Amino acid sequence: MTRLSLVAALAVCLSGASASLQGHSEHKHRPGHGAGARDEVLLASGYNGTVYSLGFTPPSTLKHVAEPLKVGTSPSWITYSRAGKHAYVTDESEPGKVYVLGVKHNGALHHIGQSDGYETGGDGPVASCIVKHCLFIANYNSGSLGIQEIARKHEGSLKSSKPVKQFQFKRKGTGPVKERQDHSYAHDAVASPDGGWVYVPDLGADVIHHIQVGKTSCKQAKRRGGTRVDAGSGPRHLVFYKDGQSGQQYAYLSSELATTLTAFRHDPKTGLLELIGGQPVPAYPPGTDRGGSEDAGPQLTVAEVAVSPDGRFVYVSNRGDLHEDNISIFVRDAQTGAVTFQQWIPSGGRNPRHFSLSGDGSYLAVANQLSTNVVIFKRDAQTGLLQKTGAEVDDVGAVAFAGFLP
Repeated sequence: MTRLSLVAALAVCLSGASASLQGHSEHKHRPGHGAGARDEVLLASGYNGTVYSLGFTPPSTLKHVAEPLKVGTSPSWITYSRAGKHAYVTDESEPGKVYVLGVKHNGALHHIGQSDGYETGGDGPVASCIVKHCLFIANYNSGSLGIQEIARKHEGSLKSSKPVKQFQFKRKGTGPVKERQDHSYAHDAVASPDGGWVYVPDLGADVIHHIQVGKTSCKQAKRRGGTRVDAGSGPRHLVFYKDGQSGQQYAYLSSELATTLTAFRHDPKTGLLELIGGQPVPAYPPGTDRGGSEDAGPQLTVAEVAVSPDGRFVYVSNRGDLHEDNISIFVRDAQTGAVTFQQWIPSGGRNPRHFSLSGDGSYLAVANQLSTNVVIFKRDAQTGLLQKTGAEVDDVGAVAFAGFLP
């Protein structure tokens, strides 16, 4: 069963000096607004073939600020260049495509390079990240990773219609969750803070693949083993955090089929991910019934994961409630990197497939796919708690992504 059919049945990537971003960077006041306004622009996209530009004016206004742009058929993920001038949009199609968009400071969008997109080297691409001049793309349906090279002489466009390198992942047999783990499903591509590694959580094979980034060429990337996680846990998304004082790097994994959050220490020299705390932490209150079945997996699953800029809190989105889903809040131990579940907060809709933090961490934008809305929360930096601002749009289709521009 494909990922799209499962939906019917029911993206920060930091890499050092040349990072791709999904809303985690220092924000500046945008032109056309008074001092202190701190207006934000977000891009939202999903399963109706459209990318939307939304403007958020605190405390409670969210509205369309530019004409929507047609991009493929299912643009479910966006990766930004560091300056936010370019957006790389993966179209969850078969065969997979990635589109390059130019982004104006006011949110206006336009196509760059091939208007019919570039190949990702697989089917159903769902995530990507940029390291140096290389765009790493996770192809979910085909369980593969494609690497496209960003042209240095042509503003933001890709060098070739086809990837310069591909990695095909394979699992032996079928995993414990038979309907979701019949083969490899690459669900994310995330760069380490130093830019030396890209990690690919494989939901179908219960492993995080390690890709060592080439020093001078995208073609030099090499596969260097992986990190095994609990059988049937279905690793989905990964996010990194680097401690500004110690320099220690940490990684946090949301496992869709186990509905958990796992903490790791990261060694940038070897690429090793070392488990913290001995076991994953449930992303729901004690006594919660996850529903579902052994073959299809639980009804209650997790999706996106993010760390607050100060490293004090980790957030994970939950999906599967028939009325309203939740965003789970974890307290992070600054000394060990371990996490403790604090509580969860209603997400403002159903199936929060994606969410993002504003650059300073003051706001959190949630993309609720089944209720077709984007909701903005105010985040308390001291407690980590979230509160609705009243800012919301509900005309963006089956939204799968809502990311603050850098």
